[in-house]
Amino acid sequence: MTPVPPSSQPKNLGGGSQRFGGLFDTSFSTFITPSIVRTIYTLALLAALAAAVVGIFVGVVFGLFGGSVGEGLVNIIFVPIVALVLLVLVRLSLELTMVVFSIADNLKAVRLLGESGRPPSPPHLPSK
Repeated sequence: MTPVPPSSQPKNLGGGSQRFGGLFDTSFSTFITPSIVRTIYTLALLAALAAAVVGIFVGVVFGLFGGSVGEGLVNIIFVPIVALVLLVLVRLSLELTMVVFSIADNLKAVRLLGESGRPPSPPHLPSK
């Protein structure tokens, strides 16, 4: 990711971390999403794990004490699968978000290169 020039970076208000300092950037020159994606994914991972554990627990309780063995087996088998699928969907959406930010960074670099007036360097080709 291309660093933002210091003059356009938001001030660190209230002594908080720089991660949340972007909340006060009214020019939107600093994006906070790339810095919190890891936190969002960690929370989603914990939520999926908790849902799977609760689903298995409910399945065992229904299977042993509720008299509904079929419903218990469905919970034990399908709840962890659904939690995993939802975790994959969260991961894909976060990766797509990061791709959009990467495209924005690359377009900014191309624009700055075009404004500098110097020709781009040729691509590095692998040697044979």
